[in-house]
Amino acid sequence: MAVEGDIHTILAALVSNRCYALVAPESAARPYIVFQVISNPTLNDLDGDVGISNRRFQVDVWADTYGAAKALGKTAATSLTAAGHLKLGDNPDQRDAETKTFCASSDYSVWGES
Repeated sequence: MAVEGDIHTILAALVSNRCYALVAPESAARPYIVFQVISNPTLNDLDGDVGISNRRFQVDVWADTYGAAKALGKTAATSLTAAGHLKLGDNPDQRDAETKTFCASSDYSVWGES
């Protein structure tokens, strides 16, 4: 859980603590960030699990405009890569028709304790 806490700390600083694991509350003010682990392969040797893994995180930045989502996504990428996390690439951008909000999404590779 330490890795998830570190990711939350980095991202929460960008959005006045409006950073959520898995899903944001319906009442969340924008912009906000949602992150989730999308894979967590562990590193093993002949004796078994060595205690570290390479988690893959998806980071979704939600904002009222497309430009705001893209700009905050870029800031999130800068902050995460400065902390030593590798940006793997961008996912398709989204627009929620019901809330009329926009999302910029990216994946990151993060090494840490398993």
